[in-house]
Amino acid sequence: MYVLVKRLRAEGVPIGGVGFQTHWTTDPLPVGFAANLRRFTALGVDVAITEADVRITLPVTFDKLAAQASVYRQAITACLSTARCVSFTVWGFTDRYSWIPERNVEDGAACLFDATYRPKGAYDAVVAALSGH
Repeated sequence: MYVLVKRLRAEGVPIGGVGFQTHWTTDPLPVGFAANLRRFTALGVDVAITEADVRITLPVTFDKLAAQASVYRQAITACLSTARCVSFTVWGFTDRYSWIPERNVEDGAACLFDATYRPKGAYDAVVAALSGH
């Protein structure tokens, strides 16, 4: 995608931004995730996290929820550390209506709020990152 955007921009195609779907697991994000965002902005485009969710292999445990919170924090921190990252959008807000179990029956609990609309540690991690803590 990087090579394509670079080539099209060089040809004068008016590409203003690139969105990153970030449907992830509780494994840490790739080490170069933030650097990749900045690599695109160096081409002169804005970037955005357009779909963020972090699925958990069921059953949900305390440790898996903590890992999920860490990944959400990594993703929002990567966006915040990139001058031209213009938005961060979560894909769904409650596990009650998440698309994940329909797509991956062994996974779930991917959102910031649980199925009873209570904020999870992932929510707290995003709020903390947004408030600079």
